[in-house]
Amino acid sequence: MEWSEKAGIIWIDETMSSFYILLPNSEPICLNLGCSTRPTASFFVISKNLPPFQSLQSSEYTHLFTDKQLMSDGFMEAENFINLMCYHQLIEWFKSKPKFMEFSAEDNLERREFLNSAKCLGGIHLKEFRDDIEYVFINRRQESQSNHIPHLMKLKDLANCKFIGYGDDYRPSDSSVNLEEWFLQVIICKSVEDNLVKNFDAFRCRHFC
Repeated sequence: MEWSEKAGIIWIDETMSSFYILLPNSEPICLNLGCSTRPTASFFVISKNLPPFQSLQSSEYTHLFTDKQLMSDGFMEAENFINLMCYHQLIEWFKSKPKFMEFSAEDNLERREFLNSAKCLGGIHLKEFRDDIEYVFINRRQESQSNHIPHLMKLKDLANCKFIGYGDDYRPSDSSVNLEEWFLQVIICKSVEDNLVKNFDAFRCRHFC
């Protein structure tokens, strides 16, 4: 068993591929786990499984990387993150070195690891709107805030721009969620439902839905 200041880990097997995460019962933890009421138990126990590790440097993806990428400081961390989260689709998406934006309400380890991986794979991270953006990555825990993405209407109108949800929402019933495309038009439609046809944006929303 291993402990940090905020969590404990109990390994279930000798291969260290299955384990339990123990989280203390605190208000921030309950909020992140989406608990409607705070339970009486002292700890939360979450079961997790690690996928078999496959080195990107010795796999079918090796030819996609330059020597400079393979030797970069952040590549090993990117390799671990991609394998842990099963984000191998990123490798295909970033072959053409696309420009992308990322939306998350807070800076955390998961966000930093995702951005590091995207950059190591050749993605170009932009913080301002451009009409050649191909991907908008949204942290899954911020799904309810998706309609507050800066320049959302402009991004939505780009023919080649995709909105992709990433990350783990940390609810005990869910495992890590692979990359999934979101259709944010539906979210926008719901957000303006009370203003149907009262303004042009509402009309656009109904049209796209």
